Order: sequence, then C-alpha cells, then structure tokens
Amino acid sequence: AQVNIEVYGGAILNTWLDRPLGIAGKVALASDKVFAPRIVHFSSECPVAVIPNIAIHMNPALNKGVELNKQKDMIPIVGVAGEEMQQKDFFYEYLAKELQVSKEEILDFDLYLYNTEMPEIVGMGKELISAPRLDNLTSVQALLDGIITGEREDGINLIALFDHEEIGSRTKQGAGSMLLRDVVEKIQISLGRDACQVKESLYQSMLLSVDVAHAMHPNQSQKADVTNQPILNRGFCIKESGNQSYATDCEVVAIVEQICKKEMIAYQKYVNRSDIAGGSTLGNISNTQVSLQAVDIGLPQLAMHSPYETAGVKDTCDFVKLAEVFYA
Repeated sequence: AQVNIEVYGGAILNTWLDRPLGIAGKVALASDKVFAPRIVHFSSECPVAVIPNIAIHMNPALNKGVELNKQKDMIPIVGVAGEEMQQKDFFYEYLAKELQVSKEEILDFDLYLYNTEMPEIVGMGKELISAPRLDNLTSVQALLDGIITGEREDGINLIALFDHEEIGSRTKQGAGSMLLRDVVEKIQISLGRDACQVKESLYQSMLLSVDVAHAMHPNQSQKADVTNQPILNRGFCIKESGNQSYATDCEVVAIVEQICKKEMIAYQKYVNRSDIAGGSTLGNISNTQVSLQAVDIGLPQLAMHSPYETAGVKDTCDFVKLAEVFYA
C-alpha cells in the first residue's frame, strides 16, 4: 500500500530512502460554521512509512549515481495491502481512526513525511550533533532562548518564525508577505505611538536574519570559497554576498563582530564560491516589506537539506549566547 506525495522544497532525494518516516501536520475537519472548519494537529509519533531503495543486484550501476524521479521513485510504502487497504480512501480511514473522528468529517489536510530518527551526539570527543531538521530548528532554538532570557529596558524584542522559506516565502504567512510589517506597526500603535513615531522607530531597528550556513565538507573542500572555509565548532557564521543574496553590509557586520569580541563569542565569515550559487535567506525578502539594518548569520552545518544533518555542539552554544546577548 502506498500514498502519493509531492516533494517540498529542495530535498536531497536519495537521503530520504531507507529511513523510518512519520506523518505530521494539520487536518481540517467539518464544523457547524462553514467559514471556520475545525483545525487539529496530528503526528503519528512513530514510523508509518518508508521509501525503499532498489537492491544493488537489480541495478549494478547504483553507486555510479542514479537520478531519482520525484513522482516515480519517491512514493512511500505505508503497509502491505490487505483487505482494509484495498479501498482508495484507506488513508482517510487511518486518519479518522488516529483522530477518533468519522471519515466523513475529514475535509482536507496539510501533512508531511518526517524523519523519526532520534538526534545523536557524535564524535570521539562528543563534539558533533547529528539530528533531523537542524535546518532550521537551531535558529529557532537560539532565538527563543534569546527572547526568553532577554531583559531589554529600552525598545522591543521581537522574533518572527516564518513558514515557507524553502519555497520562496511568497505566501500569506511567508517572509514576503505584509505580516511582519503589520505586526510591528500594530504593537507600536497599541503602545500609543503615532504613524511618524512608528516609521522612525523602524529605521532605528536592527534585524538578525538567522538561517544555517555551509560548513566546509572535508571530502569536498573544493566546494568552499578559497579564503572563507567555515569549520565546525569554530563559531557561527556571518554570511556575506556582494550580490546581496544575503542581507549584509560592512556596518551591520561590524556591529555583530563588536558584540562577539566583547562577549568572547566565536564567529566566522562565510561567502559562497563565486561560481556556485548558494541559498538565499529571509533577510532581503523581509527587508522589501520592512526596511531595517539587517545581517545574515547562521550555524555552520553539513548535509544541509538532508533529513539527518550535522553541526557542532560548541557552535550551537555560541549561537544561543549571541541571541541572548543581542536581546539583553
């Protein structure tokens, strides 16, 4: 028995093969109010799917590289089709049983496969962390720790955790929407500020655009820039780009550097190779709606966009410390 799926974002397809996969997301249920369906969150909490590789006996060229087709090769197995799985709506039957509702109540869902493998501390000196979703939960953790411990007396601390960064942010809740500007303005108006004060305060504000960075891969060092080669556990990365794919200029870089030097926080500089297009972040996208001083920073990691990534333990601690100092 299989369920049809669609690939989200820029996945490394072969890393999703042969892993225990769970299902999680939200489900829309029928309600008495047609404009307000009941939304419930669901997680299988355990593996219910797997996308198996083909045996090397059946494809001797497997280790020479195989291009996977998103529609043909990435369809997961969720069981062996017995009588209960012969119906086309067997997945609805499964959801209804898990949610303890009738099948007819389920109207639609946004559900995703996720890697259920547990995080591990790795390395002879326990200096690495390997886990699912380090991109971008490491940034979320640092910002949450920072704003919880922050005790700023003058000004307002704010974090924005946006959806859909991996597919362009052009959604109603993405960084390319009006959401950030509207929330910032609404907060200030509720504090009694007029329109002029709101605009003035925005131009006096600073934005940390926080997303992961590429550490130098020891087996693929030629993929790194010739002078900027971030190493795990040597500090978080300040990300720069002359083409402004990262929201960074020398002034805001200097601000972050001075914070780090004062607080003894390790940091590194990161740029892409000029002939390799790197990823983009939310900094410049957000700045099209709210014009702020902005700097892109991130935790260096390996295997970005794999369902199991690797980063440095020390870098993670330094990253959290930076957020805490920034919000202090």
